[in-house]
Amino acid sequence: MAIDNRIKAISDLTGVPFSNHTLRRTFGRTLYYSEVKIEDIAAILGHKDTKTTLKYLGLDKVNHSDHMNMLDFGDDDDD
Repeated sequence: MAIDNRIKAISDLTGVPFSNHTLRRTFGRTLYYSEVKIEDIAAILGHKDTKTTLKYLGLDKVNHSDHMNMLDFGDDDDD
């Protein structure tokens, strides 16, 4: 595939390891974090199932630490 060869050449020239797959995944994640609906991302990436898209983007393992940090457990030392 010509595009894969060009991407590899760019990766080699820059010394930054990446591939067509890396760029595709990053594109999908960028759409997700831009609040594009997962159904639309799945369609763009050609996935029939949104579960496949979530797994492909690495979003099937949700990081809840930001959500947990939003909670107020009343443990301030101001009391």
